[in-house]
Order: sequence, then structure tokens, then C-alpha cells
Amino acid sequence: MQLHKKIKRLMRRLGRDGPAQTRISRQGMPNGFFLNDLLWFGDAGSEQTAVSRGFIVEAGEMHSMDDQAKSDLSDRLRYLLAALGEEYTLQCRLLVCSDYSEVLDKYKSATESIADKRKHRWQIWNRTERHARYVEAMREGKLRREILVLFFTRIIDSSPRFSVSEESLEEHFQRLATRESLGFSEVQGDVLQTLFPDCRIQVMTDREHYLHYYRFLNPNCGASIPENVFEWYDPSRSIQENCLFGDLVQPPVPGISFQLDGFNHALLVMRQLPKRMGPGLVTRILDLGFQDFEITVNVYPQRTAEVVKAIEKTANQLQGDVRTQPKRAYSLSEQLEMAKERISDLERGNVVAMNVFFVLRL
Repeated sequence: MQLHKKIKRLMRRLGRDGPAQTRISRQGMPNGFFLNDLLWFGDAGSEQTAVSRGFIVEAGEMHSMDDQAKSDLSDRLRYLLAALGEEYTLQCRLLVCSDYSEVLDKYKSATESIADKRKHRWQIWNRTERHARYVEAMREGKLRREILVLFFTRIIDSSPRFSVSEESLEEHFQRLATRESLGFSEVQGDVLQTLFPDCRIQVMTDREHYLHYYRFLNPNCGASIPENVFEWYDPSRSIQENCLFGDLVQPPVPGISFQLDGFNHALLVMRQLPKRMGPGLVTRILDLGFQDFEITVNVYPQRTAEVVKAIEKTANQLQGDVRTQPKRAYSLSEQLEMAKERISDLERGNVVAMNVFFVLRL
């Protein structure tokens, strides 16, 4: 009987309606609120909450850097990872698109603000034509822009230590969010400004956080986000209520990870980076020959003492194997030396112990 039911379900899936689709539950997706220029991943019932704030980084072109400049950039990135300590995690999101709407809107406003329009009518005509031409190129996907956003996150104790009234509870969360928001701006913001003085750093507010999430969850908005989209923003609603208007569907089709907002999405996920990496390697990943993709790298710092302890355990085992397996003594000795060098680098602070989660989304 059970086999008969399974066969009937299979026949329905292969019928003329096409393959059955499964929806991904929203309950498993991270959700939270936009609160005082923070991404607040929790609610009033959470004892601990993950809070995050983003920074938009306008970096220079790596293609024009020589080997010395690339090595210097790698050193500064290593210092940034070391500054995370064990309390903060870092997410780097690089979006490759054709959106220059913010730049073109400022250009249009500057054109409209010209006082003597009769005297400068040729300049106005020229700027108006250029604006219209680039807007059309942007919508057709002929322009290319790389948007880099860094999100720093930490876990805080958000629940008050004693029961309070509803008004006092609201005041408690407002003070807590204001403190954390200012802390991200001053601490992580200063670190970025110090390490990367050649880059333009913009601290994200609720508006930038909302627009970033809106673009991420609504890829059908195209090259630019509608100008009036912020009118729909409601700070009392959750992130999903503000930004996610459709369901994620996971069809049984090879090569498609899920469907969202009328598009097929493909994901490439790596939990371990290549053993050999050099300065400028990311530029090869970016040169895919097309646009509308994004790269996300999550960095989770690990406790150095625990990592050293695990390597020491492996090194002790290798040391015993060297004596008991003379035929493999050379190979095992090399592995033992590598373990010793790894421990030395960790204890001296030359390297940072961390886990990495890499995602390429098409």
C-alpha cells in the first residue's frame, strides 16, 4: 500500500504539470529588525541578540596595482582580521551590477541647480543628454559597478536583568541599540579609516541597510531600486516583512539552487579556502565575463588557544608515528615541522585562526 502511494506521488510529479516544487520555510531564515542604524537579529524575548552594522567601501582598482601594492593590501587585510579578536565576526559582500542610480541622481540634481539656465543652456543640454544616455546604458546592463559592503557582528546580552514595564523595556532597547550603533561607528569605522585611508568609507544607516536588504531579496528590481521604495519602509515591522514579498522555491532541477522573485539562482559554497592564495587572486573570480552576481565571505574568528591545543594533539601523534613508522619518517617529519610552524605563527600573532564560509551567487 505504501509503495502504491509512493508510485502515485511520483507519477503526479512527472505529469504534465511538470516537476513538483518545494518551498523553503521562512522560519529557518535569519530575521530581525532595523533599529537605530543597526541590524538587530532578535526580539524582546531574546536573552542574547546578534547586532550588526554595515560599512560601504569604495576601493581602488586592483588591476592597476603592482605586486608590492597588492602585498601591502594583503597585510592590511590581515591586520583587519586580527582586529576582530574573538568577539566580532565579519561578512564581506561584493555585488557586481550596473547600478549607478545614486551617482546619476546627484548628477541630475547638480544640472537642475544651475541658476542661469539661459547663459549655460549648452552645458545644461549636454549634461541632460549625457544623463539620459547613461541611464539607458545602466538599464540595459552595459555599465559595470562593484559595490563592497562589510558587516561587523557581535553577540550582546539584550535581556534586562529584572522585569520592567513596557515603556521601560522600550527605553532599554533604544539605549542598548544607540550604544552599540555608536560603538560600531567609532571602533570598526576608525579601524577601517586607519587601515584603508585610500578608500572612501561610508557608515550605513537604517536607510542603507534597508535598501541593501531590499536589493538582496528582490533581484527583479533590476539595475536600480525605485526612488519611492523607502516610502514603504516601516521600522515596526521585521526585515522579512519589509523586504521579502515572495517565497523561495527549491525546484528539483539540476543547476538551480532556488527560485526567488522570478529568477533562477545558482550557489557555489566553499567551507574551506584554497591552501595556496596570493595577492590579487580575487580579481580572477570577478572576471566572469558577465554581471549580476555577488560574492559573500563570512569570517568566524576562532579561539587561538583551542586551535593550538588541537594542532598540538596532532603534532604529538605525528611525533609518535615518526618513531613507529620508519618507512614514512621523512613525510611524517615534514608534517610535524609544518604543525610546529603553524603553532609558532598562531602564538606570535602572524596568522589569525578563523573559519571561512564562501558563497558565489549567480
